Amino acid sequence: MHIDPVSGEIVSEGGQFELAEFIYHLHYDLNIPQGKYVLGFVTLFFLFALISGIFIHARKFFSNFFQYRAGNHKRSQLLDMHNVVGVVSLPFTLMYAISGLIFNLVIIYQVAFAITVYKGDGEALLKDAGFATIAPVWQDKPTSRVNLDELIQKVTDDYQLAPRTVRLYNYGDESGLVQLFSKDNSELTVNYNNTYSLSTGEMTIQSDSRDPNSLVVGTGVLRKLHYGNYASLDLRFIYLFLGFAVCALILTGNLLWLEKREKQRNFSARTLTIARYVTLVSSAGIMVSTAMAFIVERLMPATLAERGHLIGTAFWFFLALCALIYALPMIRKNYRLALQRSLYLCGFGCIVSVVIGYVLYGKTMLTLIKVNDYSTLAVDLALIVSALVLSFVAKKLNTTQIQAEDEPSETSSNLAAAK
Repeated sequence: MHIDPVSGEIVSEGGQFELAEFIYHLHYDLNIPQGKYVLGFVTLFFLFALISGIFIHARKFFSNFFQYRAGNHKRSQLLDMHNVVGVVSLPFTLMYAISGLIFNLVIIYQVAFAITVYKGDGEALLKDAGFATIAPVWQDKPTSRVNLDELIQKVTDDYQLAPRTVRLYNYGDESGLVQLFSKDNSELTVNYNNTYSLSTGEMTIQSDSRDPNSLVVGTGVLRKLHYGNYASLDLRFIYLFLGFAVCALILTGNLLWLEKREKQRNFSARTLTIARYVTLVSSAGIMVSTAMAFIVERLMPATLAERGHLIGTAFWFFLALCALIYALPMIRKNYRLALQRSLYLCGFGCIVSVVIGYVLYGKTMLTLIKVNDYSTLAVDLALIVSALVLSFVAKKLNTTQIQAEDEPSETSSNLAAAK
């Protein structure tokens, strides 16, 4: 549960924001055991694709930077869109790929260093890296504690920054500890993450800007760059559009690959069918499932038992339903039309979830805005922007589809005229 640190009043019960937590875990570990290592290797291949793409387009990196052929040739449009989006979002995409790779596969580097450099002593490696485990042993010896208000005020005065998080360990026991962690959105580095004894007030673990550790500072910078939480809300919207750019880069790359293979007569039809199906499920299916999960989350009562489990189940249900629909031969064959309709459906779902939120919880959301809490407003704006972008992309796909259907007739008429 969430408790006001000043008055002690219970602000809200815990476990009411399961969809955000579900999507967060889905992002980095797929909500499966050892999933972060699976995504780590996927990120490794993604980084390889980025680097190889840079070498492929290196010769025309600047000369064709703004080239976009708006004619009737759909492959030229996709290729130009792929190249322009890839170049514009390249620094962001590389940062995302490298930081994600480090976060998900860091255990491999730890094992390698522990074996080769530290002769198997993992604790020494973590200690030198600045990662201290906070796990005090319960002594079963009740003792008085220091004045937490005075300790927090002292730390605030020392660092000129109040702690963002206060964690208590073994409260009331002689082994009790308090961890104070700050977060300054104007800086890329972590200011302090120190631990103090609850009985004496002495610092037991120090990790701050006064005693910097290169690895801790480096990973902290990468983490803030990855999450985009080192500036105000406008940076989050920049990250939102750059995230759309990365998705467009991957999707246009898949469509280009499919377009090229469709023209190769000796290419396996079964492989092409599987590639179309995987493209639909992994792009359109996940987007539609996420939009539907937002609607379910806002319709489901907050007091419902097993609410978090049901929201996760709803996501997997809609994803399985999309997978079944995309498996139909007529859908799989006309995959571009299926992708376009799915984008429209996803955009519609985003708008519906915003409307449902204000219909059911409008007073609460307006109250949050009045007290300068813009988190829910930011989510709603992101959903509206997502709906507009998805609808725009779907419209462009529809236009490209019409042009593709007109191409054979134009070619036939030209041949007839030549005869």
